[in-house]
Order: sequence, then C-alpha cells, then structure tokens
Amino acid sequence: MATTKTDDATADPHRPSWLAKIHPYFRDPGHVLVLKLDVLLLSWAFVAGLMKDMDQSATTAAYVSGMQEALSLYGNELVEFTTYFSIGYALFIVPSQLVQTRVRPSLWLPFCEVVWGAITLATFAARNARTVFVLRFFLGVFEATSWPGIVNLIFNWYTPAELGKRLAIFGVSSQAGSMFLGILQAALYKNLNGAHGLEGWQWLFVVSGVMTIVWGLYGFLAIPDSPVTTRALWLTGPERALAASRMARSGTTTQEIVKGRAALWSRVRGLFLSPVTYLFLAAYLQFAWSQRANAYFLLYLKGLKDAATGEALYSVYTVNLIPLGGYAISIVANISLNALSDWKNWRWQVAVGAALLQL
Repeated sequence: MATTKTDDATADPHRPSWLAKIHPYFRDPGHVLVLKLDVLLLSWAFVAGLMKDMDQSATTAAYVSGMQEALSLYGNELVEFTTYFSIGYALFIVPSQLVQTRVRPSLWLPFCEVVWGAITLATFAARNARTVFVLRFFLGVFEATSWPGIVNLIFNWYTPAELGKRLAIFGVSSQAGSMFLGILQAALYKNLNGAHGLEGWQWLFVVSGVMTIVWGLYGFLAIPDSPVTTRALWLTGPERALAASRMARSGTTTQEIVKGRAALWSRVRGLFLSPVTYLFLAAYLQFAWSQRANAYFLLYLKGLKDAATGEALYSVYTVNLIPLGGYAISIVANISLNALSDWKNWRWQVAVGAALLQL
C-alpha cells in the first residue's frame, strides 16, 4: 500500500521530539520551542548587543590606547565623537523602527549590523578627527535600529512570564560588551601593537568590525521575524502555530507587516498620542545618562599620575582591565534582579528599587 509523507506544517504538534528521549522536560512541545528560541534567537540577540556596545565604545578604548597621540586629539574630539554618534542615533531611531513595519526584521536588522560593522572596520584607517566624526555619525544611524528592534523581537516570542530573565540576558550584553572590549583592547595592545604596520588601537577596529560583520550575516538565519510572519528554517510548522497560539493566550499581539500608508500613519499617530511614550522616554533618559557616565572612567584612569614621578599611574594594558570587575558585578545583579522579578512577579518594585539604588 502506498504511503504519503506527512507535511511538516500538518504534523502532529504533540508528537514528542528527539529531545524528549534525553529529558522528560522536553516532552512538552512548548519547552522545545523555548529552548530553540533561547539557543538561536536569544543567543544571537545577546552577541549582537555585545557587538553594538563594543563598536559604540571602541573609540574610547582606542583613545586611551594610542589613538589620541596618533591622530593628535588634544581638544574635545572624544566628546565630539560621542556627540556625532548620538546625533545619528537620535535622528534615525524612530525611522529605523518604522522601516521594520514594512520590511522583515530578519532582513533589516542583520543588514544594519553588517553595515555598521563595515563602518567600525573602516575607522582603523582614519587619519584625522573629521573622518572619525563622519564615521561615528553613520555608526549611530545604523546602530539605531539594533536595541529597540531586538527588544521588539524578544517581546514577540516570549510570554510575560518568560520575559524578565530573557530581557536581563539581553540587557547585560551592554556590560558584557564593555568587559570584552577591555579584554580585547588590552590583548591587542600587548600582542599586536605594531604588527603589519598597525597600532594596537587600529587592530581593535579591525577585529571588532570583522566580528560584527560575521555575526550580522548569521542574523539572516537566526532571526525568526514574528510568530505570524516567520519563515525561519529552524522552526517546524507545528512550532510556528504553537508560537502564535501561546502568545495569543498570553494576551500579546505579535507584529505583522503593515500594508498601506494609512495603517502605518495610524500607528505612528497612536505612538505620539500615547502618554506611555513620554513616560518611557523620561525614564529612559535617566537610565541613559547614568550609563554614559561610565564611558569616562577610562579617561579618569589614564589621567592619574604618580605623585613622585609625574608619570602615568597605570599602563595602557592596566587601564583597559581595571573596569572589568564593575561590569561583572553589574551583570550578576541585573540577571539576579530580573529573575526575582519573574519569580515573584515584582515588576515595578524591582524597577523602582534599582533606580533608587542608582541615585
């Protein structure tokens, strides 16, 4: 008797996966789905966030590692590097999110990451501050889509009960990026300074840029869009249906591609008319200001002098390593507090408590 092959989209969604043979926990298809999301989507998001922070902060690490002397940066250039980046970021953060209502995130997010990786790579060849100003502006333009775009992805795939820990894991990618940047710059300065005619600070831009480009290309595979629009090769038909149904049961509306200009502008008007938008902006400003203050700690360390000799108190290698302990504490605290938030359902309590602690 002839048999027909069961189509992937119509296969039994309750059929146990091969993972169920390893551990009973995975007899639940929902647990298998969440594992896939953690291994592919969340891991991509974490490293993408790490790369974003590395590339954004690379000029500061490079500045204290020889860039200042090489490009004769003895004015306010470092502050202006941040200013030009912030201008590009601020101008394009909203337009970049509007693009994602018409273009799949699986195409737009990795495209932007590859481009900003190329911009980071190109910075190694800069010969003056003006060139860096231009590169920093466009770095801000293309990085603007990353953080809000990835958070949107996470909200599209994880239920409210799962969000706290996942957002924390993604959130600490910023501190992890700063940690890795310091380790990387210290290692490059020690081992590659002068290799192939490039100084240690130039190697930082080369290595960071190449890593970002490679990870951006991987994003074309890893990003699954939303449960109702996904074309991800690593999700089966039943898993796509399960993802959509479980988000619907949790009361979460997942993202769809907006068709028609009228529908798009209706959403834009709703965004600007909602008081939640302005409350969020006010809260985020406080967070952003507190975070950016950390960027100048390296300058403080570089400026310390030995009272007896007048020479630098710390070497370039040591300056890049000293802040690592603080970043490690931040990572542990962030994940722990968000795990507590998930466990006890203490949302506003944890948020307000952490904000008060920063004061």
